[in-house]
Amino acid sequence: MNPEHTCEGATVKAGYRATRGWIGNIIKEKLKVSPNYKPKDIASDIKRDYGIQLNYTQAWHAKKIAREQLQGFYKKAYSQLPFFCEKIMETNPGSLATFSTKEDSSFRRLFVSFHASISGFHQCQSLIFLDSTLLYSKYQGTLLAAIDADGNDDFCPVAFAVVDEETDDNWHWFLSQLKSSLSTSEQITFVFDFQKGLRESLLDIFGKECYHGYYLRCLAEKLNKDLKGQFSHDAKRLMVQDFYVAAYALKQEVFERCVENIKAISVEAYSWVISSEPNHWANAFFGGARYNHMTSNFGQQFYSWVSEVDELPITQMVDVLRGKIMELSYRR
Repeated sequence: MNPEHTCEGATVKAGYRATRGWIGNIIKEKLKVSPNYKPKDIASDIKRDYGIQLNYTQAWHAKKIAREQLQGFYKKAYSQLPFFCEKIMETNPGSLATFSTKEDSSFRRLFVSFHASISGFHQCQSLIFLDSTLLYSKYQGTLLAAIDADGNDDFCPVAFAVVDEETDDNWHWFLSQLKSSLSTSEQITFVFDFQKGLRESLLDIFGKECYHGYYLRCLAEKLNKDLKGQFSHDAKRLMVQDFYVAAYALKQEVFERCVENIKAISVEAYSWVISSEPNHWANAFFGGARYNHMTSNFGQQFYSWVSEVDELPITQMVDVLRGKIMELSYRR
């Protein structure tokens, strides 16, 4: 008998049966360790191993069923967090791993900073980029990150946290844990999106021990957006161009000349620039050391790691990130 199902009727019937759970049972073990198992790969493996032809939709539904079957497996990872945090600090002395729950004992947030990352930070520039990204799993909310840069402009996560949602309170908690893990009296420069509202938390936690600057790209995008529809393309281009030159200028007179150029085109745009706190983004006024990092793609680089593992159970996700951080630290 030929094990290959080649006729159309057999293919549809086999595929239909598979989408009712059979394929889900087959693939769920692989999904535990490879959450990005793609429907096309599922279909290819099932065809190879069982001679059953699935189309993309059938494979997609099979993956959905398998993930539903694994929800207990994902939930169990949260109950393992006390032991997990304890093992991190036991096997990586000098690391900090801690978590907290809500009143109903459900997960709220997890903070992790490995000793290798902390040690690496103390050997690099006292410059930290703060950023966040959504996690695309059923339970895992948002990832907050503190990322540093070395003299070669390579990045390394100093610390990260998984939180139920991005709130001022969760950022405050994250920064408090970050200060505890760094244990330094050095003046640190923090750079972040000005719209995140982290200024108060930084001042409260780090006080005069830190400076804070804004991502120039985010400011420029906001300026361009706020000018939308009011000016010609060329007028907006010239104003944004002068904005960038003003930001990089080392001398106050160059900064002032650039903003006067903006004022000549639009008093409203000029007022926007002046009210955007140039002392937090313009070189001529910034008190901290940014090492010419006016903007950064370090967050995107780190999140490219995360996107590969964000569907894993929380403990497995952290463990994979640990391996990547250790590998990066070794290369440095």
